[in-house]
Amino acid sequence: MPIKALTYSSGRIFCGEQEVFVEPKVRSVFDYFIDNESLKNISKIRFIEHHIDMKRAPIFGVPFVEAFNKIKLSGNRKVQSSYQRTDWAEKEKFGVMGTLVAHIEKIEHCIKFECWELFNVDSDIFYVHGEIDLHDEVFTHLDGATISYTKEEMDKLMHQKSISRGVKKDKLFRLDGKISFADGSNILNMFLPLEDLSCEYLEVLAENA
Repeated sequence: MPIKALTYSSGRIFCGEQEVFVEPKVRSVFDYFIDNESLKNISKIRFIEHHIDMKRAPIFGVPFVEAFNKIKLSGNRKVQSSYQRTDWAEKEKFGVMGTLVAHIEKIEHCIKFECWELFNVDSDIFYVHGEIDLHDEVFTHLDGATISYTKEEMDKLMHQKSISRGVKKDKLFRLDGKISFADGSNILNMFLPLEDLSCEYLEVLAENA
C-alpha cells in the first residue's frame, strides 16, 4: 500500500476510514519512511488489519552493507557469496545466527543484487532485491520480502548457489525512484534482522566469479 495514501491521527494509521497496522517485520522501516518526505512519496509497505506484537531473539551475523562494500569495488562480474561470523559456535549459545547469501552482478556503473538472510532455526527467510546506480551513488529500486523455504531449498541456496522461489513470498516493502545510498543502506540494515554491526567477523565462505 502506498504510504502517501494513508492518513495519521493521534498515532493511529488509516486507509480511508479503516484503521490499519504496520506488518511487525517492517515497523522500523516504516518509521524511517515516515520521517523522510521523499521516501514517503515513492514507497509502498505491507499493512494488516489487526495489531500484532512481535519480539525477536538476538540475531548475530554480518550486516548487508559490510558484505556489500567488499563486493562493490570489484570489477565487472557476477559474485555469488555467503557471509557469516567466524565466531558462529560461540555466539550460537546466546542467540539466533544469521548467514547472508548474496548474488550480485556488476555491469559498468550498475549493480543488481539479491540477498537472503538465513537462520539456524526454523524461520521465514528475509529477502531483498535492488539496483544501484554507482555513477550517481543512488539506489534506483529496493524491495524486501519474506520467503518460506524447505531445508533442501536452503541447502541448495547456501552450498550450490541454486535459487528457488520458495513456497510463499510476502512482499513487505518497495521503493521505486532515486534513494540515497545512505537511506538505502539504513533501510536494509533495519529490515535484515541483525543485532551486531561489527565488520571484523566478516568471512567470505564461498565466492564464484
